[in-house]
Amino acid sequence: MHKHMCLVGAVVLGLAGLLQAEPLQPKQISAEAKWVVHFDVDAMRTTIFALKAAEKVRQHFPDAEWHLDRVRAEWMFDPCTDIHGMTFYGDRLVPDTGVVLVHVNIDQKVLLEKAKQAPDYRVSKYGNYDLHTWTHAKGSKHQRDITGAFFGRDLIVFGGSTAEVMAALDVLDGTKPNLTAKSSPLAAPVPPGATFVARVVGLADAKLPCKSPVVKQLDAVSLALGESQGESFFAAEMRVKKAELAEQMRIAAEGLRAMAMIAAADDQQAQEMIKALKISSSTDMVGAEWRFSAEELWNRMEKECERMKEKGWPHHKPFWFQPKR
Repeated sequence: MHKHMCLVGAVVLGLAGLLQAEPLQPKQISAEAKWVVHFDVDAMRTTIFALKAAEKVRQHFPDAEWHLDRVRAEWMFDPCTDIHGMTFYGDRLVPDTGVVLVHVNIDQKVLLEKAKQAPDYRVSKYGNYDLHTWTHAKGSKHQRDITGAFFGRDLIVFGGSTAEVMAALDVLDGTKPNLTAKSSPLAAPVPPGATFVARVVGLADAKLPCKSPVVKQLDAVSLALGESQGESFFAAEMRVKKAELAEQMRIAAEGLRAMAMIAAADDQQAQEMIKALKISSSTDMVGAEWRFSAEELWNRMEKECERMKEKGWPHHKPFWFQPKR
């Protein structure tokens, strides 16, 4: 089952479609949010990495399309084109809290029939919305309630509590403020081509189980991954409370990069990849940005996987090295 899920996931990411992407939309996120994670599936679907991964799947799993056809028939939607994006956010830095907004074209009647078959299914009203609740993983250590509601034809809100889902619906309706109503690092512009964005604020004041001295000095952290104009990129930014910490972190990052250059002295391509990492800092911020040819990066990863395969590691080989059926 796990293998089949991985297979479907790889095909979803790999089959290209000329669709309107779903970038991070601050107007759909509560002004009280402390963290946000966003996957732009439309943008991800057309990246060089996704296209090449899909080709590997086709080569080594010739029955992939058969599995996708089963999903299409059972759920009445096409995972290769109908999932556009997912946004997770929450107003607390606490495990198992927050909501997820799923942008998807799906037959809501079919989805409701599936929900009604779940354990402890019940429905309640909130204004004009039906809140559907059921027990997830009943009987296991992961058991918890899940609530879902439809907002329009192509947006579904899920949460671990009805209160969180109701609050999210209020934000979408405009009766509660969203991120555009305040100045927040969570609402900062997203780099073009970003397929994954993760941001968090208030780390210094959060009651985390493990908090290092560095974390206590962090106001906000932002991370973005993606592909633009044939280049894979990574961008990170940390806002700190003290200027000296920003400079110290920059120096530490530069030192790590120098050590990596020494270790890759006999590998010209690796040195080029390391040189592509740019470190910056200001009075309250330290940032890192890296860009490199997506084509070259994919080829490098394939070579590294082949090298590990020859050495017999890892024992669980990547899916594209599995023998054909």
